[in-house]
Amino acid sequence: MEQKGKVISREKLMERLWETDQFVDENTLTVNINRLRKKLDSAGLTHFITTKFGVGYLIESWGIYDVTIFFLFKAAI
Repeated sequence: MEQKGKVISREKLMERLWETDQFVDENTLTVNINRLRKKLDSAGLTHFITTKFGVGYLIESWGIYDVTIFFLFKAAI
């Protein structure tokens, strides 16, 4: 998670996560972020992803969890 502690735009996330030239609805990202947040909340990692309205998402740094979170998100899509 090289972007931890920085705001990541929705566009950048969509580019990195889906890596395709085909159309992917932006709502797909919103749904998957919400699913990931629920999983993180149930694991006690609340506020790991913060929405910055009009900008993107802020990913917090939690050390060893960073890589795990990335792969959880990739598995969810």
